[in-house]
Amino acid sequence: MRSIFILLFAVMLAGPAIAAPPKRPATVEDWSKAAIALIVTRTPELAKADVPAGSYMARVRFTVHPDGRIEGGEIVTASSAQVFDAAVLKMLDRMKRMPPLPEGKEAMVVTLPVNAIIRPPSARSRKISPETVRWEAAVREHMRPTARRVLDDSMHRLNQNFSARVRLQVNRDGTLASASIAEPSGSAWFDKIVLQYVRAASSFPPPPPELRAPVTFTLPISFSRSRMGP
Repeated sequence: MRSIFILLFAVMLAGPAIAAPPKRPATVEDWSKAAIALIVTRTPELAKADVPAGSYMARVRFTVHPDGRIEGGEIVTASSAQVFDAAVLKMLDRMKRMPPLPEGKEAMVVTLPVNAIIRPPSARSRKISPETVRWEAAVREHMRPTARRVLDDSMHRLNQNFSARVRLQVNRDGTLASASIAEPSGSAWFDKIVLQYVRAASSFPPPPPELRAPVTFTLPISFSRSRMGP
């Protein structure tokens, strides 16, 4: 009888662990970082939609409740492809939850960026690791403060909107190997400012080991009175 009890007890100990609930962020800023990180883990599913290959960025607005439940969803800054924006809203609907809000915080409306690089079908057959997805998102977040400073200093008097794509090459240690305009904006002056902004970002997070250095990818850069940057 005693041996049976010990066996049952051992099976109970070896059973599947119960997942711990998500850690509650201490501040709204911490919550935003955790929410963006969660979105990054879901962006590979956007490639399953019929989205043309390229780099995309959209901003989505929704309501988040204290326990992390999300409600509603609308695109407030559209990407260059409606099918991508539609895929973002479907992804958000499937997610259902975000990290819980900081203690004592009431339900609030938030706007978050969704960035994704959609590769050609031949490239999609190669498995893209979560580390690579997180690195690409980290590059964008690294550049965002520089975008605000350089573009705002150069373009605060403009009312026109601009958009360009820049091709980056990043070395193994994260330093910038080269930068060039892949798709011009139509304004040589804006394209020049974009390259200044990219070079001002200096170094980037080092790419994951699975990527062959220098790593080459394109990044959309846009300017409007409401938002600017990657």
